[in-house]
Amino acid sequence: MHTREIMKKYIIALLIVIGILAFPLASSAANDVTVSLPGYKCVINNSTIYYSLSQYPLLSYKDITYFPMTYNYCRAMDLTTEWVDKEGLYICSKPTQDKPGFQVYPLQKGYWNTFKMTASVVTYPVYIDGDLAPVDKTYPLLNFRGVTYFPMTWAYTHDMFGWTIDFKKWLLTVNTQPAYMSSIETPSVDKNGIYYQKTTNGYFDSKLYYLDYKTGETKTSTITEDKKKELSAPKEVTKDISQNLSLKDKSIYYGKNLLCEFDSLASGKAKANDYELSGSEITSNGVTYLTIYAYYQLNVPVPYTPFDVYTFIKQGTKYKLVTKNSRVMNVGKAGKYTYFEVSEYSGYRGSVYNFSTLLKVDSSGKVENLNENKSFADYHSISLIGVANSKAYLKCIWAPEAKNMKSYTPVSAQDSEAYLSISPVNDGFFTYDGSKLKQLHKYVFSSYEFVNSTGNIYIANNYTGVVRKVC
Repeated sequence: MHTREIMKKYIIALLIVIGILAFPLASSAANDVTVSLPGYKCVINNSTIYYSLSQYPLLSYKDITYFPMTYNYCRAMDLTTEWVDKEGLYICSKPTQDKPGFQVYPLQKGYWNTFKMTASVVTYPVYIDGDLAPVDKTYPLLNFRGVTYFPMTWAYTHDMFGWTIDFKKWLLTVNTQPAYMSSIETPSVDKNGIYYQKTTNGYFDSKLYYLDYKTGETKTSTITEDKKKELSAPKEVTKDISQNLSLKDKSIYYGKNLLCEFDSLASGKAKANDYELSGSEITSNGVTYLTIYAYYQLNVPVPYTPFDVYTFIKQGTKYKLVTKNSRVMNVGKAGKYTYFEVSEYSGYRGSVYNFSTLLKVDSSGKVENLNENKSFADYHSISLIGVANSKAYLKCIWAPEAKNMKSYTPVSAQDSEAYLSISPVNDGFFTYDGSKLKQLHKYVFSSYEFVNSTGNIYIANNYTGVVRKVC
């Protein structure tokens, strides 16, 4: 009896173990689906994708092409990805000028492709441009050989990524960078919405688009010359003060106000009889500041004439130095602080780096470089979107290129994010109250950003022609 009892307990225990092991296997099998190799040719951005002998081939499920989200393929299709343990996969659109070619993934030993194979429905979270990917029971996200696959449906290719896709005569064609959209300089913002135009093949169309803040709807109308002038009019007041600038004892004066020392003159780079001063007083977003240019070696032709440039904030009747050799990109006053987004001049004079530094100025004129503040340790490019609710609204980007500024090539400020390295998880949109940084939304590529009076952030994307609310 003793032996029988031992055997009975052993068998019961064995059955329990078998049951426990069988449960996840059954659950996993329930997520399995049958996929096949497509029988047609695929061309993406003019590159033919050879997949029949690939470790990560294109797949077909319910007559829809599924694409593997490998590191290389994503970047070749203007996407950036990042996997975070216990959180999931983050994907964001990221147009770039230097896309890699489509890598060939040879079949690994022990693998082979057959007409019918098995993939599994993704159970982990997948985020696209910071938002959870929608659940599609008909065309779900799949996992094959450890790689996430997404369906090339209209909802993904057009609505989420802004691609164009065509299928005819056994040929699937995908273009990840459709016609470039532009606007009248920067889109015009009023208290109720945003005006903008689009271009086709480099020419403006005749329609004026207006996104209404309250309804979220976009309306169209025919643009008139008067409206065009109104929208393109400067949104800041600029006064030329060049005639009021003078040089005394190697220092620059504005009227009777001593501004600062002329650095290149003091160091000997400039000569006492070979310089020219020019400057402007600018009022923008409730902030008045001076931008002073001190040119020297005037025999060097424009635009290569060397110069020093200084920015001063006006506080009462006094002018306090904010920064040197930088271009002011945006300014705003939030609470008791004034914020300057600046980009440093480099290389040929007139060019600027495409990453931004954020300066915080208090009521005494003390300047703090927030790029060096520990709260912003993960970010090397910090853009000021605007101010609302006594807070600064920012876009912060990893941009490790900023660490090596002397060897980095300046580029046009237009769509400069296309040149920066980003993190889909850590980067994004934030508020800053002068001491605390708070993330509002994870990274979304944008050519222009706006914040309205209630603190909602809107973006324009020049590569997709989309203007939309982010948060």
